[in-house]
Amino acid sequence: MTGLFTNDNQQNYLDELEDRYAQVAESARKFIITQFGLSCFIWDGTSLQAHTYNFYIVPREVPGFNKRFLVDSGAIGFLASHGFDFNKCLKQGIGYMPASLRDRRLAQANEERAHRSFTVTKDADRVFVEACEAAVTQWLQSGESKLLLPPVNGFQRMLQYQLCERLQETLPSDAGFVVKRVSSPGGPVLALTKMTAEEKALFELAEKAKRSAAIEDSAGFAVVMEAMRDSGKPAAGHNCIFDVAYVLESFAQPLPESWLAFKQLVQKWFPGGLWDTKHLARELLGMFEGHNHLGELHQQLMQPADNPSLMALLQAGGATSNRLPSVDHAPGFERYKGAETESFAHEAGYDAYMTGACFGCLMRAHEAKQACTPDRPAGSPMDVEQSGRPNIHYVQEYRGRLNMMRSDMQWMNLFGEDPVPDRRHLLHIHGLPYGTRPGPISDCMGAAAASSGSEERARATAFCGGSEFLVEVAPRGTDAEPALGIAAASMQEAGISGMVQTYAAWKASRAQEMSSQSGRPHEAGWQGRGNMQRTSAQPPFKRLRPSHIPKPALTSEIRPATPPQIGSRPASASKRWCTIM
Repeated sequence: MTGLFTNDNQQNYLDELEDRYAQVAESARKFIITQFGLSCFIWDGTSLQAHTYNFYIVPREVPGFNKRFLVDSGAIGFLASHGFDFNKCLKQGIGYMPASLRDRRLAQANEERAHRSFTVTKDADRVFVEACEAAVTQWLQSGESKLLLPPVNGFQRMLQYQLCERLQETLPSDAGFVVKRVSSPGGPVLALTKMTAEEKALFELAEKAKRSAAIEDSAGFAVVMEAMRDSGKPAAGHNCIFDVAYVLESFAQPLPESWLAFKQLVQKWFPGGLWDTKHLARELLGMFEGHNHLGELHQQLMQPADNPSLMALLQAGGATSNRLPSVDHAPGFERYKGAETESFAHEAGYDAYMTGACFGCLMRAHEAKQACTPDRPAGSPMDVEQSGRPNIHYVQEYRGRLNMMRSDMQWMNLFGEDPVPDRRHLLHIHGLPYGTRPGPISDCMGAAAASSGSEERARATAFCGGSEFLVEVAPRGTDAEPALGIAAASMQEAGISGMVQTYAAWKASRAQEMSSQSGRPHEAGWQGRGNMQRTSAQPPFKRLRPSHIPKPALTSEIRPATPPQIGSRPASASKRWCTIM
């Protein structure tokens, strides 16, 4: 990837899922993927066999599609320090565009091509058209098979097209010519070639095929994504919300505006399910504490004897779970065989392989965890599974759960209900001038925090360029509403003009606003508005997404980001799963 965050797009600890998705989607629209790793695994009866691919990819310019993107200097430096071959990417990289844009352009390529009709009004243009008509008519009466019209500007070339179409209508049905734009030392010119009606029909079919092939070639890597989707196999990534968003924006279609629509898009393109190995590792509480980065996790799972807690879990899991599955590279795919983690770290193919290997082992670890559960029902699959093959049944409850960094929510759910964090201890402040700093807000909330029994300084988290804050004024798990009046009075005394309300009141208000915009009930299930205190005569201000903060004025309109107008080897159906990094 050429970057992860724009200057105005940073994650906050108390982000709502809608806002976190908006940040990720903005990055996916502005940066691009430069390398794609795919590792497909087959169980051969004794071990998992990895078929791993590492693709350099880059969007190619074609008529009607020229992808513009941002480059983060830190990201480029990171890639360079890990051996990324920029020349190979730019010169030999596989082209791509979203499948939706490819399909639209293919449909257009097969439509009849119509040119605009121009009325000639200037004497100079009339002279030009008459001279061109005389030259073409003379050529048609000659024995020459081809004619190159002289180089002209774009408008005059359109007049040449229009003239040729008009002359074609006057010719007998068994005669005619075709027009094709070609390059010349003086610039693009029109080449005319005499053909019979049958030859002309064949020529036009061939031209359509060429245009379609050029579009297919430019879309290139989208077919890999489609093959993965059509296989219906489960997919795994590691800490992969950015990976998923970038992949769908690049190969599927422009990302939708809402979090709910994004979840539906993920379910369409990953029908076999999607798992996050970082979340799976975190759910084995204490098992990989401090070692759930991909390289560290892979090393722990490939050498389980170095992790006494893991070995104890496996041994307690019973006869079918007392060891992790063996993972090896399939014949012909030995590039990463015997490689140390550091030598290929952050190469997409190797990261994909490590993710898939971790996925297989974590399925076994969760099997052992469930086998140790006292109330496990008799006759469950772990009583009869004897092949040693990892079974996805044991991680089914984690399907679609992706790890969340820098958040009080540990995961988001792309295939089900999202977690609802307990944020009763928060107060929401808004209607502040743009650029308000957290320090004064924390200071003036001190009395409110003390009244709620908190012994810590009120922590203020800024949103929307400092025009809004969420402030932790009560101990986690307790209600901040009793401190609402004290908070409003403290703001008044400090000369801070704005409004303060409970988190529940703000959440309900926001859900109502989003519901009125979409015409349907919002998925957040808050009821009622709760209490609100205003500290001045200022009107209430609604929440803005960070990328749309007006400077310096505030606005009461919520405006979603607008996506830009843009436009191998497939995994076989026998693959156990695919991993994406």
